[in-house]
Amino acid sequence: MGEAPETTEQHVPLAVQIQQEACRQLGLPIEILDPDFGYLFEVRHARRTAVLLGGRSPLNDAVAARICEDKHYTELVLRRAGFRVVQSARCLSPHDIRASVWAGRGGPEPGLRLAELNGYPVVAKPNRLSHGYGVRLVDTEADVRAALHDIWRYDYCALVQPPVPGIDLRLNFLDGEPLLGYSRTPLQIVGDGRRTLRELLVDCDSRFADDEFWNRAASDLIYRARVSDCGWDANTVFPRGTKLHFDTPILNLNRWATGTVVQSLPRAWCSFGVAIGHALNLRHFGVDFKVPHLQADPDEATIIEVNSSPLLVQAYRMGYQEEVIAAHAKVLQAYLAQ
Repeated sequence: MGEAPETTEQHVPLAVQIQQEACRQLGLPIEILDPDFGYLFEVRHARRTAVLLGGRSPLNDAVAARICEDKHYTELVLRRAGFRVVQSARCLSPHDIRASVWAGRGGPEPGLRLAELNGYPVVAKPNRLSHGYGVRLVDTEADVRAALHDIWRYDYCALVQPPVPGIDLRLNFLDGEPLLGYSRTPLQIVGDGRRTLRELLVDCDSRFADDEFWNRAASDLIYRARVSDCGWDANTVFPRGTKLHFDTPILNLNRWATGTVVQSLPRAWCSFGVAIGHALNLRHFGVDFKVPHLQADPDEATIIEVNSSPLLVQAYRMGYQEEVIAAHAKVLQAYLAQ
């Protein structure tokens, strides 16, 4: 007799667990097709079967999604369409094969020229990565060179940008209608003489109770600069009234920022979302803005970047489960109605 086939325990990442719950609420059967990693799944609706991948939006065509994966290309399209966007200098790795094709475009010089023109500090970031990976604020020419060298290890193209002041706002749109939006603010704690650094952070944002999230956050450059380099750690008890701020113009829910869902915005944001969608040929997308205040009009906003498959995992972990599942359900309904 042959041996029984080896069984694999099914692993389902949170992004797909959210999709599972959205399907359950819609009464749609869903099946994981890749139990080892859990990102590939199938949804059945009436006579139609859709195979989907993780949190990737099924509503945007491949070219539009590819353009949005390139922050510089997105900037070019939006600037041409008349939107206010952050200014970028594109720096190609001098060691990448493409640098020999585009002679004179490689190296840190374009970024250094932008910094000289606008002044320091500047933001250095990968052109194509997400979740805030590799993004940092730098204060000197030497820091720019070091940051670009690090970025070129995993992205052949790096961007240098001036920081943009204002409130950090993420709005997600579906066919021009706001889907889910939140403001991001830097974390800050105040010592009470009793609780540890980590306990104070958990009080601000419950995600810090999760060991995986904590370990990832504690390996971040922001943590190193604000905590480790000062001789502190997770178990440090701060005297009453001692403040620790994680201020930075670079805010991301995967790093040292927390978020609050925005319940209402001026109606003008809907037409603004329609215009962005038309410019980039997107139906479902998220936009990162800087705005002077939450009741600002769109003409006061600066677009930082656009995501064609906005993940809501961190908003879910912060306690906005119902809002996140409802948003995913709307996207699934729009896709299956095609």
